[in-house]
Amino acid sequence: YTSLDNNLTFHITSKLLSFADMSRSIIRDIDPTDNLLTLRLRTRQKEMMVVAPEDGIQVIAIQKIHSSPTIKQHIEDEYDDNL
Repeated sequence: YTSLDNNLTFHITSKLLSFADMSRSIIRDIDPTDNLLTLRLRTRQKEMMVVAPEDGIQVIAIQKIHSSPTIKQHIEDEYDDNL
């Protein structure tokens, strides 16, 4: 299921799955017995997760980030205290 336009969905999923495959390959180069099951990416505006619990099954979730004003204020206050 997707709530995005089909063209945008295809574009995003192809990029994310390619990145996940590349990441999985790097992990297996380091330790052949290990595997990548979950990949989480966060930008300023969105958070993306790729979950692959079994071969052939992949779930992608994308959500907008809604910052809580209290968290933002806490970070700004901490920054001001360190100056």
